[in-house]
Amino acid sequence: MQIAFQAGAKVELSLPDLMQKRLIITGSTLRSRSPEEKARLAVQVEHHVWPMVEVGKIDCIIDRTFPLKQAAQAHARLEAGEHVGKIILTT
Repeated sequence: MQIAFQAGAKVELSLPDLMQKRLIITGSTLRSRSPEEKARLAVQVEHHVWPMVEVGKIDCIIDRTFPLKQAAQAHARLEAGEHVGKIILTT
């Protein structure tokens, strides 16, 4: 699953690897959807996906956490493309 992209929208992809692993690529965006549709999808994610996150079947890669007062440094790391995974701000 790919959610957003920081380093541009173009990628290099090995189609034989994709085929051998029987992977599927699909695309979607929420920008053009109505607030009602976004709310419906949020409920579905909470119902179907969040339980899998809670038991560890789905994991989020966290690159680093920063205190909120270091938001500028966190943003600089994001812009530099040095991160792999999410950057989290804490209070």
